[in-house]
Amino acid sequence: MDIFTLAQWRARGLSRGALNRALAADAVRRVVKGAYAYADVPDTLESRAMAVRLVRPHDTVLCRQTAAWLGEIDVLAPGQDIAREPIHAIVSPDVTPTRVHGVKPYQAELVEADVIEQHGLRRTRDLRTALDLGRFSPRPRAVAALDAFLHHERVSVHDLWRRTALLVACRNCRRLRANLAVADGGAESIPESEQRVLFIDAGLPRPTTQIPVHDSWGELIGRLDLGWRAYRVGSEFDGEADHSSREQRAHDAVRRERMRNEAGWAIDVAGKGELWGRPAELVAVTSERLLQRGWKPACGEVLEQISRAREFEARTGQQWRWMPLERLLRC
Repeated sequence: MDIFTLAQWRARGLSRGALNRALAADAVRRVVKGAYAYADVPDTLESRAMAVRLVRPHDTVLCRQTAAWLGEIDVLAPGQDIAREPIHAIVSPDVTPTRVHGVKPYQAELVEADVIEQHGLRRTRDLRTALDLGRFSPRPRAVAALDAFLHHERVSVHDLWRRTALLVACRNCRRLRANLAVADGGAESIPESEQRVLFIDAGLPRPTTQIPVHDSWGELIGRLDLGWRAYRVGSEFDGEADHSSREQRAHDAVRRERMRNEAGWAIDVAGKGELWGRPAELVAVTSERLLQRGWKPACGEVLEQISRAREFEARTGQQWRWMPLERLLRC
């Protein structure tokens, strides 16, 4: 019994307390909510599938975050642990979902063409999974999910728009179109996607992803996460996972200094504190860089909103809810 549920653990005469101690000692790990594995069990698609099979209700199709995870596409925000997330599953609209610990069911129409069997489990195909996440996730996470599927070339923009055109009468179809309109497979991480969405929703010009920067001799200095070529303004996100070591930080510092001195770029760097803690301040600093380089916003209300958002964030510590540009233009 390498992978097991709490009920199976207890059937062997072991207590919940013993399981908690095994988890604390890293002798056991939680694979998904409600299913566990011994530490020496490798984290593979097969082991994930076996864990999900133990806790899913019968005759369901795995969807959304769970389907993406089984397909090796990461759509969780930094800090989120799939082991603590519920299993997302679809049942037919005429079926009353069974209450199962650790499973979050949805009633939805599903055609067989949207279903694939993998390791003994039925899950939504990548195209359906991306569309569902694009329709029902909060905007930054929805765009990040679409970006991830595009980046890994698991779906194409053409196929996403083709299927989206068939959903004109479906719930959240307008939200899906708005999210797909700003999707970009050049984003290499969820924070990069969320940072780009933040800038777009605040009224800044749409940034380009993965911009190559060359020196005066044409030698490649490096690539910027995102930026605005016309103004030579760049913005990057430094996550703890990829930018924590002294060597990584030193390499980034040299690369960015060369971009500034040898190519004339102005570059801002954000971390989790800026992106998720002080996003309005991040927008304000970046907008100031763009203004210094010649950017002219579509309307004065854009800068007024950025100023109000910055003041509100500083005064309350809460995040500003950005008014879309098209609404600002109607003011």
